[in-house]
Amino acid sequence: MTRATITDEHFFNLDDDSHPGRVIEQMRFEDCYFEGCILSLWGHRDEPIAVRNVELANVKIRDCHIGPAIMEDMLVDQLKTDDLFILWGTLFRHVVFRGDCGSIKLNSTISWKSEAAHAQKEFDDRRLAFYRETDWSLDISAARFRIFETSGIPSRLIRRDPRTQVVVKRERLGSVPWRRILASQSGYWAGILSVIATDVDEDCVLVAPYLRRPEKRKLLLEELLELRTLGIAEPD
Repeated sequence: MTRATITDEHFFNLDDDSHPGRVIEQMRFEDCYFEGCILSLWGHRDEPIAVRNVELANVKIRDCHIGPAIMEDMLVDQLKTDDLFILWGTLFRHVVFRGDCGSIKLNSTISWKSEAAHAQKEFDDRRLAFYRETDWSLDISAARFRIFETSGIPSRLIRRDPRTQVVVKRERLGSVPWRRILASQSGYWAGILSVIATDVDEDCVLVAPYLRRPEKRKLLLEELLELRTLGIAEPD
């Protein structure tokens, strides 16, 4: 099936209020700008929207909100974000990020709203079942980020570049005095590890923040790779 291609469009304040369970598929967006758009927020529908066989090429996103949603068989090639772009409670299967992709957080919680807490357990069960049936979730091996954080996705399902993207297991943080070990470093990775140490995920992928000033990028990459030498990150 041929993808419908949309080029050089500005989508402003687009609020998807379609029927629950809608599928958006077979589309390609090139050089488009999404501003103030909403897709499948918790509380808007009983079933999340699914996005399948969609490609984004050189797309810019500003002040947009997504999730819960399901994204499958997608390519994101060059993504510009004005700030941290958070996808709430979104499930991923065969999604590839490639090139410079800004600042992204894939959050396992379904909403920032406190009233969503009662629905979180149902979503968590759905997420666990989804990833049990998934051979791989994300491919970030050819992507560069300013920030990339993910929760709720097992690291074994993430295809990555071991030179710049490492795995840390939560159980190891309980046996290695990493706070003392990292005391002389920049503090960047220590802050992230503090979150991982109290999280419910068994492991996490740490990604070098490439889209920064060269001297800062070099320092953080060196510190990231040193986590292996120190026994904090997995040896690969």
